[in-house]
Amino acid sequence: MSKSAQSKLDALLENVKVQNKTNKNEISKYLSSIPISKRKEIEDLENKGYTIFEIKNNQPQYRKVFNSDAAIAMEVDAVRAGGELGLTLDGEGMNIGIWDGGLIRTTHQEYEGRIKYFDSSGSTVFSNHATGVAGTLLGTGLNPNARGMAPMAEGIAYNFINDTQEMIEAQMLREIVVSNHSYGLITGWNDGQWFGDESISDQEDWRFGFYDTNARTWDQIAIASPNYLIVKSAGNDRGDSGSGPYPSDGPYDSVAGASCAKNVLIVGAARKSTQGYENPNFINMSSFSGWGPTDDGRIKPDIVSIGVDIFTAAANDNEDYQTTSGTSFSSPAACGGLALVQELSQELTSSFLKAASLKALAIHTATQTGEEGPDYRFGWGLLNIKKACSYLLNRNQTDKQIVEANLSNNETAVFEIKPKDNTPVRVTIVWTDVSGNPVSASLDPIDLMLINDLDIRIKDENGNVFMPYILDPSNPALNATTGDNFRDNVEQIFIENAEERTYFVEVSHKGTLEGGSQDYSIIIDFESSDISLTNLFWIGGEGNWSDPAHWSLSSGGTTANMTPGLEHRVIIDDNSMLNGSSIFLDSNTTVGAISSFTNDTYTFDLGNFELTNHGGLSMSSDLLTIKNGTIIQTNDEALSQNINLDNSQSENFNLILPKENNGQWVMLNATVHIGNLIINGGSLSIDNVELNVGAIKTDSDNGMPTFNMTNSNLYLRDEFDIENMNDFNANRASRIYVENTDQDFELKIGDRRMNIPLSIINSIINIESSNSVFSEISTAFSSFNLINDLTVEIFNSEGTLDLGFNNGETLTVLNEMSLRNDSETVVINDYSGNVSEIFIEYRDKLCFDNMIIDNVNLAGNASVSVGTNSTLTNSSGWSELECSQLLFSDFEGQYLCTNGFSEFNDLSQGQIDSWEWSVDGVITSTNQHLTYSFDNIGEYEVGLLVSDTNGNSSRFVQAVSIAASTLDPNRVIESNATTLASLKLADAYQWYKNGNSIPGETGRTYQFNGEEGSYCVVTFDSDCNRKSEVLNLGVTNVEESDLASIVDIFPNPTSNNLTLRFYNISDFNYAIYDALGQKILSNKVINSPLIHEIDLNEILPGIYFVRMKINQKTYAFKITKI
Repeated sequence: MSKSAQSKLDALLENVKVQNKTNKNEISKYLSSIPISKRKEIEDLENKGYTIFEIKNNQPQYRKVFNSDAAIAMEVDAVRAGGELGLTLDGEGMNIGIWDGGLIRTTHQEYEGRIKYFDSSGSTVFSNHATGVAGTLLGTGLNPNARGMAPMAEGIAYNFINDTQEMIEAQMLREIVVSNHSYGLITGWNDGQWFGDESISDQEDWRFGFYDTNARTWDQIAIASPNYLIVKSAGNDRGDSGSGPYPSDGPYDSVAGASCAKNVLIVGAARKSTQGYENPNFINMSSFSGWGPTDDGRIKPDIVSIGVDIFTAAANDNEDYQTTSGTSFSSPAACGGLALVQELSQELTSSFLKAASLKALAIHTATQTGEEGPDYRFGWGLLNIKKACSYLLNRNQTDKQIVEANLSNNETAVFEIKPKDNTPVRVTIVWTDVSGNPVSASLDPIDLMLINDLDIRIKDENGNVFMPYILDPSNPALNATTGDNFRDNVEQIFIENAEERTYFVEVSHKGTLEGGSQDYSIIIDFESSDISLTNLFWIGGEGNWSDPAHWSLSSGGTTANMTPGLEHRVIIDDNSMLNGSSIFLDSNTTVGAISSFTNDTYTFDLGNFELTNHGGLSMSSDLLTIKNGTIIQTNDEALSQNINLDNSQSENFNLILPKENNGQWVMLNATVHIGNLIINGGSLSIDNVELNVGAIKTDSDNGMPTFNMTNSNLYLRDEFDIENMNDFNANRASRIYVENTDQDFELKIGDRRMNIPLSIINSIINIESSNSVFSEISTAFSSFNLINDLTVEIFNSEGTLDLGFNNGETLTVLNEMSLRNDSETVVINDYSGNVSEIFIEYRDKLCFDNMIIDNVNLAGNASVSVGTNSTLTNSSGWSELECSQLLFSDFEGQYLCTNGFSEFNDLSQGQIDSWEWSVDGVITSTNQHLTYSFDNIGEYEVGLLVSDTNGNSSRFVQAVSIAASTLDPNRVIESNATTLASLKLADAYQWYKNGNSIPGETGRTYQFNGEEGSYCVVTFDSDCNRKSEVLNLGVTNVEESDLASIVDIFPNPTSNNLTLRFYNISDFNYAIYDALGQKILSNKVINSPLIHEIDLNEILPGIYFVRMKINQKTYAFKITKI
């Protein structure tokens, strides 16, 4: 699960927990406020199985829990062992969530040991309802009439009291892709009592069709869990009545609560048919199943299943059965059937369909009920598991498409199709919509709950436009027509007799998409004018591929007396009778596609021949061994097709994508073993794949092949040669492993950037590149040889390392280098005798030991100690000092702005004796830290030279960008006779007197108590500081011309001494300050001769300020030392 998905679930879970707590408090408060007689009524309802779950409009809201025949209606037998499709689907490995109101008898013989309870809410009484629901889902079939839809699946069970919270937690902790919910609101008439709210309406329970906060929460769960389909019963309210003034419920507008959610599959109940289900007129509605529309006109239920006279497990004992009816049993029949569809998807592609895709497939392949198109009674029809699975088996990227995509704002996606003349076209789109916005309690509000309104249209090359089905909620009994659907997040277009021309399926949207884009799933179903594939099944156990007696047009059928060709999809299934035997390829041959679904152990022996396959390859089973030959995957069209070899065993089996190939081949969620993978053309994309292969290489230099890796690992033994590959893309979550190779491993990558990390373990590897860049290389107990220059962002080694250079190459390390060898030896050597180089781009102090370095210089920005146990031969740049003695100059700066005090803090390492700072090459300070004032914006070179007592030194020069101050100019004002204040507000302050900071004075005001001096304040924000103008109290600032009557000052600028020539002055004192206000020199002079010399030789070049006191009067002027 991605971090984004986890974050959404975390946030939603917290919201739901808060709502559940609020509901419990409101229920407790309500129960304590009502009279005893009313509480007695509630207790009677609870004894009937009613449960209060919230209070709304001061009224308690109740929930109540709402098969071979169902399997026949949905044609489930066709996908079971021995069935028409040659599959063996039984739910094995699937987890199905079960939320119900009672306690399941988990020891019942139909599913003993396959149900785990995570929350039974303390129930101790077994429930016929919950036990029957579980039986409909999971029944083994010890009694054949009670066989469930998924007889080998696991049930993950909960009580419905905290359902929303637990649904979220189940997604966070367990892999549940479908769940069943056979319960709902108690609405309208129930058991002779009316549960509506007269204050809103006395003609109808206002909650029918109303999109409430519970429906919104279920939609939010679906949004946060895109691979999880929630299946819910439609409810049994239609036709309920009682002895009272209120009308009976329905017939239309009789679904409520979460059954009005947009992103949930709502299941109604139909009757069994004794005449089959092919004719829509033979499929009849039950007397109770809830009908739509919702208040905003959406289609509910979505589909129906059989829900009348269902024979299933009962709760009295472990061998008890019952015959029962209700949408409570049509819903688990549908849920269990859809679990089988997901099981097949996992077998075919190693991944589950997204919930929107599964819902779309269920709707798209449903058996027609009534007139063509949807209605508010049956929804889109009777769920048909055979048709859904058949569609998956025949899925391709031409005329049986399932596309999971994303539509951005203002985007229109277009799919081009070319149907055969006079054949049907059906397109279905489903999207998991943003949760709606419930309105206040009212009767039949028509406010639309659809947020992101996608649209599909089909246009032909002659300009004709075909629209989706729509219904009229104001006349719910009317048949479907076509038009603009602005209500549902399901749309379908059907063209009964397409002409042989080009059509364009368009996906667009109205308005602005909330969130900026919308995921959607679209099924595009037609008969292509191009050649379509015919299924050809292997029969008769072991044999030769070329033997016509081993091929049939049906699973386990009679021989077709033909062999497969380009027009055939080869299918190997349980009826192939291959237990422990082999299929032998006895010549080079070509087929259209290959699928293996058998649970038998068998070997596919290619006999050192080539099998060319133009379509999907699905041979995923740990009971299958593919050996001794080559499968060539090729297609002239740029179609996306799956290669699924998950867990199959490999012996001398190679997979080739040839040069003459435009196919876009995909591996998903698999562990794959192949001898060699040769990619000469087309593209191969692997996602979440563990690929074990001897070699991956490109033999051709003009086939334009592409190899894409996402979240996958390569385990290589012999070679990785992509020098001639057109494009190789891999994310940092992928990795290449070279482990325990028996011979030198050759890695040739050409001139490209390798984002994928490389791990080399106990191996010898030779890398050929053309100035390539690797994101990361890690070695352990290995030899690593460079044939050409190489750049790597991160280079890590553990244990022994032999890093070899061929002939003067350069290894450049950009971001990190570590050699964790403990007492093991690291050898770095140019074995040609020429001198190679390791260039470390980043700055750091690195300390190693136990190294032998021959003919390899060190260059770059790092200081590297090889310690006292290393040997250097003809190799410069390395230091043999102990790590603690190695000098490394470093510093960091802050407040890098004009008109302030920029601070540079020393971070150097080593036994430092002296510091020397420079700005643009001019020495400015010998203190450990530097404070400097920049007058102008721009780039400056700040340098720090550190030295020790042995004459060793380390210099660091850094380009520093000085920005304009973010603080306004400031000045100090006299607030009163004793207080100074900063004119400007700031985040922080520091006061200065006579150039020295005043400890502890960091407020906006300063109590100077009338003392004479030069005052300023430095203001701070997060980026800059700024020095205010100086306020001189008792200090006179004079121009140099005004000083002429008192003293001559020369030369200014000066390179050594400053001369003062006075007129009739013999006593004075002075102090010299640098630009930051720090005192450099001071002196008190008595009985001075008329000429006085100030020695400035020890002062660094720069601008200085002189404060001179003569006859109780203070003067200030500026001098420059050059």
